Amino acid sequence: MIKDERYILDSEIESKAYAMLAGFESQYGKIVKPPIPIDRIIESYLDIWMDWDDIQDTNEEKILGYLNPSSKKILMNERHRDHFEEYIGTEAFTKAHEVGHWDLHIAKKSEAVQLPLLLPKEKITYLCRQQKLDKREIQAEKYAAYLLMPHHLLMEAINDVDITKWPDLYALKNEFGVTITAFTKRLKSLKLIYITEDKKIFHSQAESFGNQNLF
Repeated sequence: MIKDERYILDSEIESKAYAMLAGFESQYGKIVKPPIPIDRIIESYLDIWMDWDDIQDTNEEKILGYLNPSSKKILMNERHRDHFEEYIGTEAFTKAHEVGHWDLHIAKKSEAVQLPLLLPKEKITYLCRQQKLDKREIQAEKYAAYLLMPHHLLMEAINDVDITKWPDLYALKNEFGVTITAFTKRLKSLKLIYITEDKKIFHSQAESFGNQNLF
């Protein structure tokens, strides 16, 4: 069944994502370095089938992919292969986003196959839209960030790295297999960096103000 839409604390979303990783590791071995094997988590651990399909966009948004819990399928949009190829990391993040829907928004996985009998068609799938304002979409987006960039691996990776330098950030985001936007957003959420409007990076907003006062 689908859970009632509700507010979920970030701490709960993070705990769910880490529990997913722990469950995977208990069967397939510890993940000691990035990237997180999202395809294996989906196909081997969750037994969810993945494929590509020609998915019609809406008038307002691109649809990058979707989860159909009743058939246990994640389908990526064939129309946007060029987008995934150009923006390396968006494919993995889209898949992790759909895992977020599966983990956060499907209450009883064993009953997912009954969804078509219980709900109207538009409630059966979770679309991964390029612009996400819906509460569930925001929750799945946060889940994907926690899943692909878990705190312990992230902190280990940035140790002895100057995260105020763009080249170092790009090297790190490549290690984790995510976009630079997703990576910097994750660091900002942990208050590890602050980026000014002119794209200068500091360890904090206070540091950026102090730097400005020097001139």
